[in-house]
Formats: sequence, structure tokens, C-alpha cells
Amino acid sequence: STLLLNTLTGKTSAGSIVVTGEGGSTTTNLQQGLIKQWVNLTAATPAYKDSFNASTVTDEGLGLYEYPFTNPMGNANYSAVGCASTKGTANSYSAIVTTGDSANSYGLHSTASIRFNTWAYNASSLSDQDTVNSMVSGDLA
Repeated sequence: STLLLNTLTGKTSAGSIVVTGEGGSTTTNLQQGLIKQWVNLTAATPAYKDSFNASTVTDEGLGLYEYPFTNPMGNANYSAVGCASTKGTANSYSAIVTTGDSANSYGLHSTASIRFNTWAYNASSLSDQDTVNSMVSGDLA
């Protein structure tokens, strides 16, 4: 059978739907398990290849990017992960994507946006990458 819906609302709490896990003995909260923002970005001239819950990308300097959320996060205690890479040259390398900079002067999470930097580990410096991917999980406002 097919169930067609436009909206799911929790019975006890409108924003909470519990789903039984694969083994049948545990549950997970559907809303908590969803990615709240993701981006796939071309970094040298920052532009989204594709994105979800992200408005314009801001180039904050070499290897530094800010992604404002279309819908803000509920608090700044969310989790963010990312990866980046440059390919196709003799100097191809991967990068580590982090929030903030080594002195934490660049800024970390806020409810309105997240800032990332891309660090080329083979050059030991900030570096623009061909592709930057990141995802954010947490509570929306």
C-alpha cells in the first residue's frame, strides 16, 4: 500500500516523531537524525554546486568560508563535519575542514551561520579547494 502525506506531526509533541530501529528494540527521534544543512561548494570562486538550508556563501579569505542558514539553528551546540579536495594536478591534495581558525579568531558556530576553513595538510596552510562538502546536524529554531 501507499501512504501519501504532506505533513507528519508527532502525537504527543508536534516536533517529535519516534521511529522504531532496525532491530525492533530501540527507537530514534526522526527530527534529531536529519541533516539540517549541507553544502557542496566550489571554493576558489565560492559558489554552491548544490545545497540545502544554505543561503549565499561568503568568501572570508583564502580557505575561509561562511554559510548562512536559510532557517536558523536552535542553538550553537550543533555538530558539523566536512571534507575538501583538489584534484587533477601534480599537487593534488586533500584538506581538513574545520570551524574557526587556529587562534579561534575567525569565529565558530552561531545560530545564523557556520564558518569553515580548509587546511591543506601537505602545505600546512589555509587553501582554497576545488570542492568543499559539509553537513550540519542539530536542532533547528
